[in-house]
Amino acid sequence: MNRRQTFGAVALVAMTGPALAQGTAQQGTAQPGTAQPGATQQGAAQAALAGPEQAHAVQTLEAGSASLETSRVAISKGTAAAVKRFAQAESAEQQTLATILKAHAGLAENAQASISAKGKAAIDKTHDVKTGPEFDRSYIAAQIEGHQALLRIQETYLKDGRDPTSRAIALMASGHINEHLSVLAMIQKDLAA
Repeated sequence: MNRRQTFGAVALVAMTGPALAQGTAQQGTAQPGTAQPGATQQGAAQAALAGPEQAHAVQTLEAGSASLETSRVAISKGTAAAVKRFAQAESAEQQTLATILKAHAGLAENAQASISAKGKAAIDKTHDVKTGPEFDRSYIAAQIEGHQALLRIQETYLKDGRDPTSRAIALMASGHINEHLSVLAMIQKDLAA
């Protein structure tokens, strides 16, 4: 199964989550899809999810948003072909993952991204580094660090999380993150040569 099919399958599972949750909404829990327009991802995710599922969604969206923004910069500033290809693939993948998580959490697709201070610093650094080999090395190093953080988020959730859809998302994300870490290590080695 290729990457797009995998994301499509997980998206289908995530999209059915709100329909299944309607039964629990009648029992007094928050119903997905009740987020107010313009709400931040974090605020709306807190309303739709609770406990480990809430933490997983918020943290994954925060870290993913930073990766997406730095990749958007790298698409235009990257000079090595492998860096540009990775940035394009990462940008598309983070957009898809965000769509899946937002649907599962009952968020509007255009909900504003919440980015941590560390993520904002990475984005600022990406903008500040001059185009060229130094930029390529800096972007790849930041992506390795960001992917390691994303993997820790998934692993932490998988230890305690019980929601089947959130677990499916975390499992799928973990596999792709590990794959990306391998690709990033190869690119980093090539850039050092």
